[in-house]
Amino acid sequence: MIYYSALAESAALILTIYFITSGIFLSDDKRKTRLTAYHNYFILNFVLFILSIITAVAGLWYSIFIFIISVAFLGFSIDKLFKMLMKEIPD
Repeated sequence: MIYYSALAESAALILTIYFITSGIFLSDDKRKTRLTAYHNYFILNFVLFILSIITAVAGLWYSIFIFIISVAFLGFSIDKLFKMLMKEIPD
């Protein structure tokens, strides 16, 4: 049996940690221009995790699949974020 409340709490926790760490990484003034290029990943991650939270709260059986898709895309977007941060920043 799937505990949908635990799934919703997990999605909310992952979403919160993702936005806090991304904000810390991109808070430097030199990196603010890169935030605009990464903006679409922020929006898509937000939509996917909110969709998984809403479906888990509603108790729908396919919320686990939406959660898995959102975590997989989260890994892809974090990889893109770190690649963007590792590029040399011109002074």
